[in-house]
Formats: sequence, C-alpha cells, structure tokens
Amino acid sequence: GETVDTAMPGDTDARYAFDTEWYDEVACLKRHFSLLYFESDGSVEMIDSKTRRTFLKRCVCPGVTLSDLHVGSTVTVYARQLKVLGYADALTGRRFEPVSERTVAFVTTEARALLGEALELAAAASLAVSELRVLSLSPSQASSLFPHDSRAAARACAGPLVAIELKGARAVSAWRAIAGRAGAEGSADGAEAAAQAKLLFGGSAPLARCDPRGGLLLVKPHAVREGRLGGIVRDVVAAGFELVAGRSAALSRVNASEFLEVYQGVRPEAREWAEELSQGGCVALQLVLTAEPQRSVAALRELCGAHDPAVAERIHPKSLRARYGEDKVRNGVHCTDLPEDAPLEAEYFFSLLP
Repeated sequence: GETVDTAMPGDTDARYAFDTEWYDEVACLKRHFSLLYFESDGSVEMIDSKTRRTFLKRCVCPGVTLSDLHVGSTVTVYARQLKVLGYADALTGRRFEPVSERTVAFVTTEARALLGEALELAAAASLAVSELRVLSLSPSQASSLFPHDSRAAARACAGPLVAIELKGARAVSAWRAIAGRAGAEGSADGAEAAAQAKLLFGGSAPLARCDPRGGLLLVKPHAVREGRLGGIVRDVVAAGFELVAGRSAALSRVNASEFLEVYQGVRPEAREWAEELSQGGCVALQLVLTAEPQRSVAALRELCGAHDPAVAERIHPKSLRARYGEDKVRNGVHCTDLPEDAPLEAEYFFSLLP
C-alpha cells in the first residue's frame, strides 16, 4: 500500500500504521485501508487507501490492542474485520518486525495430554497463538513437513497432530528452548517455520475428524488474547476430556450472529456475545469425556459453569467461567448446551467455516 507518514508528536503519542484489507460483504469486494494506532490512548483511525480520505476519525476501539496488530492478524474495528497485510511505514516495521517472528509448534498424539502445559509455556514466554489446528496428516504430508527427519514424520502421522503457529520476539529459539518440557517440538529456523505454516495452515492439510458424541468448547477472543487458552485446555484434560478436533477461527459479525442464532431472543446477552466473538481470534475445541462419551455435552456444560462468572464463583468455584471469565459477556468460553446441538456446532466450525 501507499506509505503513510507516521507522526511522532511526543514519546507518549507514538503512532503506528498498518496496511489492512476488509471484505465488504454487501458490495462483494475487498477494500484497503491504512489503520493508524495511537499508543498513548489506544485509539485508532482508518484512512481509505484509494481515496486517501479519512474513513473513521480517531477514536478508541474496544478490543483492539497493540499486541493484536501484526502481519497476518485479523482485528475487528466496529464490526469490520480488517486483515493486517503489512506495515505502512518504516517506523512501524522497525517497531514490530523484531517482535513478530513466527514459529510452528507441534504436539503429537503421544504428548497431547500436555497440550495445556505447552500453551502455558508459550504464554509465559510471551509467545501468542496466531493459528491452531488439530490435523490428520497422511504419511506423504508428514514427510513434506519433516523432509529430513523420518522419525518426526512418523510421529506427525501416527494420530491427530496439534499444530500451533506462535508469534513473538525470537519465537523460533524461544520455543525450541522450552518445548521439550511439554513433550512438544518446533521449527528449526524461520525458513522452515514459513514452509511448515504454509503446508499446515494453507488449507491443504485436513482437519481431524469430529466425534458425534463430543461437545464443542469455544474459547472466546478475550481469553485467547489474554493468554488463558493453556489453562483452559489443562483444566479440560484434568477433568477427563480428550481433545478430538480443534481449530482457531476469526469470526465476522455475521458468522458470530449465525452461530449464536439459537440464543437470539432467549438470552439478553446474545447480541453482546456475538460482538465479543467477532473481536478477534477464538479457538474451537471438540471434546469427548473419556470415561462416559455419551455424557460429553452434559459434563462439559457442568465444567463450564454458570454463564455469569460471579454466579459461577459462588456455585461452581472451580468451573472454567469462574476461573477465566470476567463478566456475563467476556465469560471465557462458550459450550454446547444440548446434545442435539453438538453435531450442528461441530459442523459449523469444522466443515462450514473456511
């Protein structure tokens, strides 16, 4: 995109500029904007890249933070999902490129019980989750993933493989230094990470199959952004659930409303729930209760607790919403309410969403 001059009124008002793209669903076309972020107050401004006119005057936009802005990320600015394509000026590039290195983390079937610990290690090292997929790789795909390591390739296709793209300062070396503590692996260098990410997250690697008995747990954007995904996964595994399928997703406002349509007119928070779900990346996990698979949905609902974290703290103090929720809207997680809804929710995330 065209370079945007970055003003620096003072050390406390640094302004960063990003080239972004928004798909206008009404006009069925892609529109490009320069998104400006002001560090002093967290406000944003949007400039139409074609006309160079201000599209959105400077204002505070809840849910958009500096840590959300990196190449490849998606942020929601007042119901518009903007994909960050690049940095619009040299200052922004110098500021963000060193802390936006990417690596791919792998958790194989034999270490899947430690996935929560692996995610917590990543969060503690300031490595953010930008993509997550539970994949079912063929031997040839596994060999393409690890062309020089036949043992790693064999592990990758022995069962469902959890692949996670992590972003942060010196991500490759930071992850390799700690991955072994959770039985995980990682890319050898930046070039390998880029090639692996293209193979795993580019659409050619198939997602692991869902189990019709499983319940869906959706970790909401605020919880993912705040590094709580690992703790949630750890608690789910400790409660006796097995992770069957999983993926990260960035829902548009339309997607979120479709998914939560059953709650419209039933729950007063439904509209705000949809707004929260479209405020960044979420992670969908399909879970099966190992001891009693047929009770997966009911048991998962019990583990999540009351929708209101304040109520959950009193009634179910060890529930997920009591531990990771903040209020009725930012309550950490969504889960399947009824067994008959489980196949529909799984289909939405694992078959219908691109």
